[in-house]
Amino acid sequence: MGNISETGLFEKMQKDSEDDYFADINDEEVVVATDENVEKILYSCESQARKIVTLEERRDASINFYNEEIEKVKDNLKYKHSILRSYLESNKQKTMKFPNGTISVRKSTKHVYSGSDEKLLKWCEKNDKNNEFGLVKKTKKPSKSAIIKFVKDTGFTPDDWDIVEKTSFKVKTQ
Repeated sequence: MGNISETGLFEKMQKDSEDDYFADINDEEVVVATDENVEKILYSCESQARKIVTLEERRDASINFYNEEIEKVKDNLKYKHSILRSYLESNKQKTMKFPNGTISVRKSTKHVYSGSDEKLLKWCEKNDKNNEFGLVKKTKKPSKSAIIKFVKDTGFTPDDWDIVEKTSFKVKTQ
């Protein structure tokens, strides 16, 4: 939306504020509606309603302005992180420390199972008949940590078992 002064809202509010203080709640004298001043009070009410609309417009303009600025800064930060990540990868390093901060990249592996526990339990019992690998807990529940070790050691994976590799990049400033 741009600068608030460019919208003309500030000038409009100044003009409205000149007319909207008749019978103000902060006045020391009590104003009573009479045949002579009821029109002024009504006009003042309308002026106050316009002022509310104007203030709401200014608030929204301000919110939009700051939201846009925040997005610009986030995009800029994301761009700078990509530059730093490229630099780290081009140097074939996992971590590099500098006086103003540290850049690092880490890979993590996550095992995701989307099937039912009953199906996984049958697979465990079939592949570990004597439970020497501890794939089945005593509560007759698959031990996912033991299954992960078994998959790593043997290469055999249950149906519906996926291995998802995730890479995280981190920038830490001093």
